[in-house]
Amino acid sequence: MRKALLKVISAVLIFALLSAGGTTFADTEENYFKDVPKGHWAEKYIYELKDLNIIKGIDEENFGMGKSLTKGEFITWIQKVINMNQNIVLTPEEDKAALTRKEMAEIIVRELQLDGLAFESDIESVKKFLPYDDVKDDFGYISVVKDLNLMTGSNNKFNPDRAVSREEGATVLGRIYEKISKPVSYLNGFYAIDSYSQKDMIKDLNSVGFGWSRLEGDESQNKVVLNTTRDENNSFGFPEGFSEPLSIAKDNKVLNQLTVFSNDQNTLKYVLTKDEGRKKAIDQIVKKIETSFGGVVIDFENMKGEELKSGFNTFLSELKAELNKYNKSLYVTVPPKMKPPLAYYDAYDYRYIGEVADKVILMAHDYYPKSLKENERDSFYSNTPLTPMDDIYYGLKEITDENTGVRDKNKILLQISFDSVQWKIKDGKIMNDIPYHPGYELIRKRMAEDSSVEKQYVFGNAYLKYHNSEDETDNIVWYENENSVTDKINMAKLFGVNGISLWRLGTIPDYEDEGINLNIWNEILNAEGK
Repeated sequence: MRKALLKVISAVLIFALLSAGGTTFADTEENYFKDVPKGHWAEKYIYELKDLNIIKGIDEENFGMGKSLTKGEFITWIQKVINMNQNIVLTPEEDKAALTRKEMAEIIVRELQLDGLAFESDIESVKKFLPYDDVKDDFGYISVVKDLNLMTGSNNKFNPDRAVSREEGATVLGRIYEKISKPVSYLNGFYAIDSYSQKDMIKDLNSVGFGWSRLEGDESQNKVVLNTTRDENNSFGFPEGFSEPLSIAKDNKVLNQLTVFSNDQNTLKYVLTKDEGRKKAIDQIVKKIETSFGGVVIDFENMKGEELKSGFNTFLSELKAELNKYNKSLYVTVPPKMKPPLAYYDAYDYRYIGEVADKVILMAHDYYPKSLKENERDSFYSNTPLTPMDDIYYGLKEITDENTGVRDKNKILLQISFDSVQWKIKDGKIMNDIPYHPGYELIRKRMAEDSSVEKQYVFGNAYLKYHNSEDETDNIVWYENENSVTDKINMAKLFGVNGISLWRLGTIPDYEDEGINLNIWNEILNAEGK
């Protein structure tokens, strides 16, 4: 369990006391710094971080107002806040050197696992949108801290080479901590394929989407079917004993919703662009949920193009109008936008969907390659994280964009998926062009029983390396652990997104073994403040 959880709980209590007019350790006169003027713009953050033992003064009586912050001091402070250690190595001279503003931006970005954004291939576009005419390098680092509203400039100046004062450093870290210390405010989960083993987790959710229907259509036959059976190889049908998880949700006042899935493009084109197809689909959905469900989750995937985008907007508007008649909710899943020049599924109008839907679920996962080309099998395995933090950042940035994103951030849920990816390597070459997906019990067992396993953490993702003596292969397995999940949740919070969705019950690691960091369910509950 990461120590950051204890800090989060402590911070929430402290902030609550402050807002309620309570007395904290710093409120007693003997614990004030003599050189921090009352009412100073940094006063709040200095004392909050001091009370949490994150920062300290230059001596018992003085904080060091106006004095330059050193690189070494700032790295120590930020690693306490984020609870990550990027192994930033400083010489003795660098450790004591005054920290500049651009150096502070770089350290923040590196500690947030966003190094890749500092080396964008399209750096010209980054420069174009920076409003500072005095920035000559480190464009990517400065762009990130600006986007997160952690560091800003004035009068078109960032002053990248100016030394950072101790109070400025405390203020930036206070902004970070204030955001990530807020508890998760909403937790959604999906109950679908093989979820029964974790049915009791439903009671700790705010809402649950039951993945028990698939939309099927055939324009040539003027037919639309909401398939809730297991016919036609439908994995998303009502299972045996479906009433039990439904009852758990209802008994615990958890919003229960029917998830309607489709990724068949012919079906989606008919349902979204044809009046008769749209009406048939909406009528069946509303009829199905009218008595047994509190709402619906629309999960239409892999859509591209303006025609489907326009049709999807119309479909959601008409569906919402019908749902409102029965006081039913509407949640919508959307894929993340990708960094240029990568293509992505672009038929999802974030702004419009955010106005119509009650919640918007950002499916920011499964970034790894689904197959490798022959020329990628030599070394590509080292660069296939499940959820690179750079991509999570970009997805959150786009869905919260003030002009094109979801206007109400309280509607956004960042979805976390519990997949895994394994590559088998022999003689320096990957043997499998399609990744294996070992279950988390196998991953747990490997780490618990094999002392030679090497555990690594890069790109905000965990992976392990081990040798299999049975087939004489070296293996790399990318997976989620407590650290990677917490880092994604914190990244969402930095963008003002405090809602989380989980795909799916039945796959969430909840192992209590020491040293393997796989009690993810407990980590999520702690993030909720439970």
